[in-house]
Amino acid sequence: MNKKRRWLVVLLIIAVFTILVNYYLSLPKSIVFSNDPKDWIDKNNEITEVNVNQVSKGKSHIDNLGQQFNDYEKEIRTSFKQEGFYKGNYFTNSYSEKNKEVMKITNKINPNNGIIEGYILEIIEDKPIVYIFLDQDWKEKIGETNIFWGINFANEKRFDFEEISKGIYMNKIIDDANRFSNNFTIHTWGVIVGDLTKDNDVNKTLIKLV
Repeated sequence: MNKKRRWLVVLLIIAVFTILVNYYLSLPKSIVFSNDPKDWIDKNNEITEVNVNQVSKGKSHIDNLGQQFNDYEKEIRTSFKQEGFYKGNYFTNSYSEKNKEVMKITNKINPNNGIIEGYILEIIEDKPIVYIFLDQDWKEKIGETNIFWGINFANEKRFDFEEISKGIYMNKIIDDANRFSNNFTIHTWGVIVGDLTKDNDVNKTLIKLV
């Protein structure tokens, strides 16, 4: 084999190798889902995002209507939305006073911006599971927080400020499956997180999953 032919063979090998590498890189990458809540948090400067795709293992996303949950294998399709009250004042996404935002329902949280922020996420596994995320501003400005859920909101639990990321706290509860019907498509009642108690629910600050 002369020198020119050898170079042609080398160039051919390089070209084939390049094509194979580019093909491999273009293939959709499989996502590894983690059971560790610390892996559910994406950091982008001061913003801490709760990765809904990670928490739900690829079965949930957020759109303008709220959280959409789809488990095609089990034929479960349902959705959840949230609403809130700030000192008794109703809001859907955020609440402002004197043109200043004071409270927000979001999975993109800035834990030290002076805005009370929280998010509730529900997924359906063998049982319905609820994950509640609150920020540092919530802890400092609201303090003691209770969780109510299930039919007639009969279940109650104190929110334990367990830190999973700097300034982000998470609690997990098992929801009441009896509040669901039609393979989880229909649900009543919900989950309430706030400073209310069974004896006092007036002028309270809270977020609610419905």
